[in-house]
Amino acid sequence: MHVRRLHKQAIKDRGWTDRMIARILGGPDIKVKNPYGPHLICLYNIGRVESAERSDEFREMKSVSDRRRKASLKAVTTKRQKLELEIANIRLNIPVMERKELIQVACENYNSWNNSDNMAGPFSAPAFLERICVNELRHSSEYDECLDDIYGRVGKQDAYISLKEKVLELIADLYPWLADEADRQLKILDAQY
Repeated sequence: MHVRRLHKQAIKDRGWTDRMIARILGGPDIKVKNPYGPHLICLYNIGRVESAERSDEFREMKSVSDRRRKASLKAVTTKRQKLELEIANIRLNIPVMERKELIQVACENYNSWNNSDNMAGPFSAPAFLERICVNELRHSSEYDECLDDIYGRVGKQDAYISLKEKVLELIADLYPWLADEADRQLKILDAQY
């Protein structure tokens, strides 16, 4: 007769936690060589697992675990919503400049950190100038400070996307000649996330 066994992750997929496994099941029924790594795989007889799942101790521990998980999920959701609201209420101040001045400032800043022989200037390709102008405006606003503020917070990826969308849309509104470039960067953002 073949005994069906479950590995630890399969047991956890059934709603068990590491603590529950250690306390209720204890050690594995058998350990086998892992073909993909140096550690042994712990296997538990399915009959023993199913029997434990019918016990009062399991039901009680599972109930506590479910309540904790639910509370944790609620806290994460609340933190995400709070960050989304913060991003929605951020007022970004995009500097307003004449086209020629913006190109000059963008080229100077680009050249100050670019170590190659390819220096930017009014003679550069229009698409390149539009890209560095949009980037200059984005980084001249409160964008970088906002990025610092959302770093490490719950929901940071969605907040980053919302923030970048917001700043690019503002740039497109203030500088119609940069709208295509702002839209191009939005499409890249959408493709990445």
